[in-house]
Amino acid sequence: MISLKTEYIRCFFSSKRITITLGLIIFFLNISYAQAPLLNENTLIRLQTNSPKENAIFLTAENWKTENTNSSQSIFHFNYILEYQTVTFEKSSNNFNEKLLVYYYSGKPNIIVYQISSNSYNYLLNLTKSSKSINLSKTTEKYKHTIFKESNTTIEYRDYLNVNSSNRYSVLIYNQPSFKREIKKSEDIERARIKLETEKKSQYQIALNRGNEFYAIEKYDKAIIEFEMAANIFPANTEPNDRIKLCKEVLSQQFISKGNTEFKNFNYSSAINFYNLALNYRINSKLINDKIEDANKKIRETKVNISLNKAIELFELSKFDAAINEYKETLKIDSKNTVAITKIKEITELKEMLNKRKWQTFKYGNTNSQDLNNFKSNIENELNNIVENNDNGKISFQYKIEFDTLGINKSSYEIEKLTTFKKFDERLENIIRSSDLKPTSFGKYKMASKELISIDLNWRTTKVKYKSNLKGISTVDQSSIDQTVFENYIDNQNYKYGYFTFEVIDKKINNTDYTDLKLTNYRVAGPESAFLSMLLPGLGTLNVTQGQKGWKRFGLFLVTSGISVASKIYADAQYQKYLDAQDYSSSEKFYKAANISHKTFLVAASLSATIYIHDIIWVISKGNQNQKKSKNLREELNNNKSIEIRNQKIKL
Repeated sequence: MISLKTEYIRCFFSSKRITITLGLIIFFLNISYAQAPLLNENTLIRLQTNSPKENAIFLTAENWKTENTNSSQSIFHFNYILEYQTVTFEKSSNNFNEKLLVYYYSGKPNIIVYQISSNSYNYLLNLTKSSKSINLSKTTEKYKHTIFKESNTTIEYRDYLNVNSSNRYSVLIYNQPSFKREIKKSEDIERARIKLETEKKSQYQIALNRGNEFYAIEKYDKAIIEFEMAANIFPANTEPNDRIKLCKEVLSQQFISKGNTEFKNFNYSSAINFYNLALNYRINSKLINDKIEDANKKIRETKVNISLNKAIELFELSKFDAAINEYKETLKIDSKNTVAITKIKEITELKEMLNKRKWQTFKYGNTNSQDLNNFKSNIENELNNIVENNDNGKISFQYKIEFDTLGINKSSYEIEKLTTFKKFDERLENIIRSSDLKPTSFGKYKMASKELISIDLNWRTTKVKYKSNLKGISTVDQSSIDQTVFENYIDNQNYKYGYFTFEVIDKKINNTDYTDLKLTNYRVAGPESAFLSMLLPGLGTLNVTQGQKGWKRFGLFLVTSGISVASKIYADAQYQKYLDAQDYSSSEKFYKAANISHKTFLVAASLSATIYIHDIIWVISKGNQNQKKSKNLREELNNNKSIEIRNQKIKL
């Protein structure tokens, strides 16, 4: 029994060791598989010798994806740009994107760059170490590399120490002789480039220094040549172009200054030449073009003035056709010259006028319209002034304007006998003197002209009175103005009740009617209406309220006054009977009747007196309110004596 148990335990531990051993083997196999890259050393060597097409077919079959084409990273890997084309393949392995860069060129061996993870890198490096001997192992500032050689093929492992990206660990496979030739070729090209760059820098600096020397001694043209040479060597450098711009600005400003001097001295053509020289430098082009335009404008103005002066001289010599031709020459220089255009028109009209002057008398209103209008305006002002200061009247006269070909004024006037305004001839003489009519002339030539002015003026002033109360607006007067004009004016007042007196002036001149309208008086029912209440309570109230109130007060006063008077008479009669009574019973009866009537008299008299006093006080208060409401209109009327509502001035 004991031995069986012991055997069972031994078997149990024996099977357990086997299980643990198998687990450890599987674990290390998994680790080893996880560290292995997608491509091994032999595959990479085969890819280095295959054609680009074979590589593409193989890698595509293995599910490698093309990331980009012709993207050379040769500077990163070889420090030079090699004459190769590049295809990059990419595939994910154990959470890392492995990259395969194939450098190829027709007639040259491929160069393979395989970028992998750290674990895959170490795995592949250890496998290579186990099968090949190390040819070189070295650490530089840029990377640590291990090189293996097999015939002409070189396998190089690189760890870029200062790179933290996926580019850090790379395996390079290339043909050693071919690779050396490519590197030497690139080195030769780089040395030639550096030599050329050094020579260009030297030439650049020499040209720049010479330019600065010329600039310092103000030889800006030569400085520009040197700076342009420097700019052609290194177009990207801004300093030569900045210096060129500075030189051009100085030269441009110098020529502008010279041009300005010539401009001030009226040498406009010379100024334009300097401005054009400044314009060659293309600095401040707008400013310079404006100055050139100003100079050209001055040249044109000078030519125009010469031409105009010549035309004026010809005109003064009465050489009208020659003057017209010269003005046309002016228009060739300045097609919009208003002086020339106007003068050509005036001379043409003058020629026509001089021809007509021999036989025609012109209408003064056509030749001297402004003088005639001023004369008529003075007559209008005088007539309006006369009408305004006189209620009624008539003025009738004729004024004949006449000038001969010598410019002599032969004008005359005639005042009709029907004219009622006294001394109108004096007024008319004043108008003639102040108007100062000019003779008809065209240039220095006088022409015969005539004009007849006939005036027939009548005017009449009438008073129109309107009453405005709660019943409406009414009048008994007649007027030439429609009644709605008066009603609208009254309705538009702040306080429209009261008595309005208007003045209507009807004017008729040469069969044309004009009408003026003024407010000359305005009354409202004020506190003075209390005198009506003193005569009879209620009358003043009716007056200040435009009949709206007062009748009840008037009736109540009559009733209480009547009762008071009747009671007094009756009381006196009963009291007399009381005095005349012979017996006690009769005297007692009459005494009571007299006493009651006397009390009624006192009550009625008190009521009547109260109504009387209250009505007077109320009317005074209401009258004051009416005056306040109408204050603005009354004050305006008092200040101006009248308020102008319509003013139609006489027009000829």
